[in-house]
Amino acid sequence: MSRASSEKLIRAYYTALSIGDTGGLLKLLDDGVIHDTSGGVREFGKETFRQRFEEDRRSRQEAAHDLVVMSDKEGRRLAAEFTIMGRHLESGQEYGLSGGAFFLIDERKILRVTEYRNDTSG
Repeated sequence: MSRASSEKLIRAYYTALSIGDTGGLLKLLDDGVIHDTSGGVREFGKETFRQRFEEDRRSRQEAAHDLVVMSDKEGRRLAAEFTIMGRHLESGQEYGLSGGAFFLIDERKILRVTEYRNDTSG
């Protein structure tokens, strides 16, 4: 996969996250995706990813802003830096978090996502 295609894949991932597009998001992930959450938990599989994403969407809305995507020359390993702007649905409290993520891609799918944010909520 080219660098440009890989970077486009990661941008599509953050677009789907930001608009709450579960189906679009899952199409980008390998069935056995590894998800290292910002809370330090390692999760496995597309179904587990879907469950976490939908659970998170029930309690808060988040969108990635100021996204910068970087790639190695093969387009296999990528990094993203961003700001998450969000709102807790129950309280209405708004927040902003700095974040970063690392990705491993193969065969046009995301194999691994490792997230870091300046919070501890996971």
